[in-house]
Amino acid sequence: MTIPITIFLYIYLILILAWLIFSFFNIFHALKFGLATRTNKYTLAAYIIISLSILLGSLFYISTVDWTMKIELLSYI
Repeated sequence: MTIPITIFLYIYLILILAWLIFSFFNIFHALKFGLATRTNKYTLAAYIIISLSILLGSLFYISTVDWTMKIELLSYI
């Protein structure tokens, strides 16, 4: 029994979509209902920069994976 490795890519993309939705609401609420202070702006900027760097790093790593591979399960039977 083999499982294509692209299943993990689809799961990853669904999680990224959920992260984008939550990030949108997080940023929206911080801008709309948060205090207009430098701390709030710096925190949002740090969140965006760190999140984008993690996202770009993971996308860089994903681009090196051979997505045609398959995982073989129960090969000893």
